[in-house]
Amino acid sequence: MAALCVGKLLDSGWRRYAIIGSLSILPVVLCMIAVSPAGSGLLVALTVLLGSAILAAQVIAYAVASACYPAAARGTGVGAAVAAGRLGSLAGPLFAASLLAAGRSPSQVFIGLLPIVVVCGSVIGYLAWRELRLEVPPGSEASNTLHCREPVAGG
Repeated sequence: MAALCVGKLLDSGWRRYAIIGSLSILPVVLCMIAVSPAGSGLLVALTVLLGSAILAAQVIAYAVASACYPAAARGTGVGAAVAAGRLGSLAGPLFAASLLAAGRSPSQVFIGLLPIVVVCGSVIGYLAWRELRLEVPPGSEASNTLHCREPVAGG
């Protein structure tokens, strides 16, 4: 549901707010999970919110990837973004397992993931801010679709 909502917001005048909100919620929820008591109803709700935030971030990453490449290479660029996400889904559990094996608590594992989440979110946020723009003013009746910047000659 979160991915559909963010996708809809990315095609509207609320694009930048959706990006900022989605990428800001992820580290906050991660911190809240780290300090929540085990077995609480709050932890279950936060886990659902974390999954939603992760899916929203993926939608943003794919939208940014499609905007960063010219039309001729767009499929390859989005494919590379998907591949990087798959590698992350393999490396993440290995990283968490290595922290647990080193004697860290689950809360410390979540806190250990924070720098990675913040750096990746910042990079995606920067690229999204730079690459995704509206052709028409927000709130206009005209179609609000994703458009990429024109490639700069020589780079």
